[in-house]
Amino acid sequence: MENSSNMDLASSAGDENQNYLSATSFSQRLDYLEDWIKNERKLSRLADNREKIGFEYTCPLLLNTEEQANPLMILKNFFSAHDLLEVKSWLKIWFKTALTENIKYENGSELLFFHNQLIQLFNSGYQIAQNGNSAMEANLIPHLQSEESLISCLDDAERENPIKYLKATLNLPNIIDLRFGMQEWLYSALSVRSSINEYDTKFIFIQFELLEKLVEAMFLIHAATSKK
Repeated sequence: MENSSNMDLASSAGDENQNYLSATSFSQRLDYLEDWIKNERKLSRLADNREKIGFEYTCPLLLNTEEQANPLMILKNFFSAHDLLEVKSWLKIWFKTALTENIKYENGSELLFFHNQLIQLFNSGYQIAQNGNSAMEANLIPHLQSEESLISCLDDAERENPIKYLKATLNLPNIIDLRFGMQEWLYSALSVRSSINEYDTKFIFIQFELLEKLVEAMFLIHAATSKK
């Protein structure tokens, strides 16, 4: 039988998802995020948890049925509104703000919106990684060459096959860590009393590099599929 603590926390995650979506003000959503971080910390302390929970317990911003069936739609909407250099610039500002105590991100609503967009982007990347096949990967390769000048973080092998990179990277243990780290970044960037500089390095510089590489990989997939 599944550990009752897991079941209670999973149920709590599902309830909190509805609370988040129903919250209308920025302060309400920030209060929700504090509760979410506490729940994530409890989940991470359960040794048998990581292999028993699904993506839904790492993310309060689930894709709807149409988006799950066509996750490329999320990539199209995201990169139609933001170019890659703009996204990486926002990531750098967010990272520096979260890292530096006594300063906070000036426009909290803007940062919260950007955070939520990234979560949905990574959710779509997870769907693509789970559902992609060798034929899909092969079909992308001829379309990737012209976008390489914008890519600075992925290595050569990752550039040549971004879907393979997503498959290797967006597994549930990594997603749980990424979600936790992003929540801590968000909380620290919105508060003058908090900083991420005392966390494990995987939640600081390693996570910053991972976020940049994930965004680049999904940009390449979007660019290639848009040309087909």
